[in-house]
Amino acid sequence: MIVHTGAKQAMKLYDIVFSPFSARVRIVIRWKQLAIDIVPPPLALKSAEFKALHPLGKIPILELDDGSYIAESWVIMEYLEDIFATLPLRPAGACACAHMRVKGRVADLFVGPALFPLFGELSSAGAGDADKTERAVKVQRQLVATEAEVVKLGRVLDEATPLGERPLDLGDIALVTTLYYVDAIPPLFGAVSPIAQNESVSHWWDTIGKIPVVNQTLTEINGGFRGFLKQIGRN
Repeated sequence: MIVHTGAKQAMKLYDIVFSPFSARVRIVIRWKQLAIDIVPPPLALKSAEFKALHPLGKIPILELDDGSYIAESWVIMEYLEDIFATLPLRPAGACACAHMRVKGRVADLFVGPALFPLFGELSSAGAGDADKTERAVKVQRQLVATEAEVVKLGRVLDEATPLGERPLDLGDIALVTTLYYVDAIPPLFGAVSPIAQNESVSHWWDTIGKIPVVNQTLTEINGGFRGFLKQIGRN
């Protein structure tokens, strides 16, 4: 989605540090060494003013040098890949590109939807006793669903050339910021990280974490998330 305003200015990424969707765009910017400012949104995300300017009402948002805006993290990543050819993150060949896009779809349509309802349960820790059983059932359901999606992801990764034997691509980047939370959230509910229980995903996770721009971004996410947990009394 592109919204035009007509102004001329430097490119900016409107970003929240522990958003997995913003973080994936930060990785692309750093990998390609792009002169794009990374800044917090100038308006409150849920405000009427923000929604008036950005109809989808969420971040990340890339503000272009002509004042237009692009929303949706995968769209932004592909846009940056299209206009900045150096240090490519899209593989050559239709089959390799298909594998790349499957990883992005798995992150956004399977793993993320299974895991992210647990965010709401983190901030509901102080709910009354009457809600505890219902909450426990929901938490367990989402933990089981997340583990199942990680198993599927392992099979997807097995079908493609392993990372380390091929270059980093946009699909890896889409996955890694979501998988940070797959690793971080279940232990907060007394569960084991699903990543640690799946050999294929664990190997991929260890490999991608050694890439400097990925490691830097994961460190930022972790700092932001731990700050959020402290705010809600879950540190």
